Amino acid sequence: MVHKASALLMDSDQIVHEQAPDARWAHWLIWNLPPDTASLPERVATTTKLAAFGPDTRQGTNDYKAIGYSGPCPLPVTTSNIVKQKIVFEYLFRVYALDTLLGIPGGATRDEFLQAIDGHILSGGVIRGEFVASRQMPLQVY
Repeated sequence: MVHKASALLMDSDQIVHEQAPDARWAHWLIWNLPPDTASLPERVATTTKLAAFGPDTRQGTNDYKAIGYSGPCPLPVTTSNIVKQKIVFEYLFRVYALDTLLGIPGGATRDEFLQAIDGHILSGGVIRGEFVASRQMPLQVY
């Protein structure tokens, strides 16, 4: 199979003990990047079409209901009791090599993106970053 396009999904997960381990928050969806794309610049336009990258490159709607990248911004949380509660915010950048250009329109959601790449992933990789809340931080429950 031939690598025809690359795609990226950046999402996060707040893990508080065993709270909703499968709940992911999409920060960025971008697909149909040319296969030779080695990096992405800062301040990518917040448009559904990204002709500067290639004629077919598109961005999706993230979970902030915005097009393009919405970076990490952990919500305030609390550990009001004496129990040592570790609060971790995990950020994953998932990169996919695809055997096809995706036919989904710009503005597609995370679920639509995941359906479209299903069966078309040749290879991929993940970069993981995390933020760990400390007890000294001013934290509050929402």
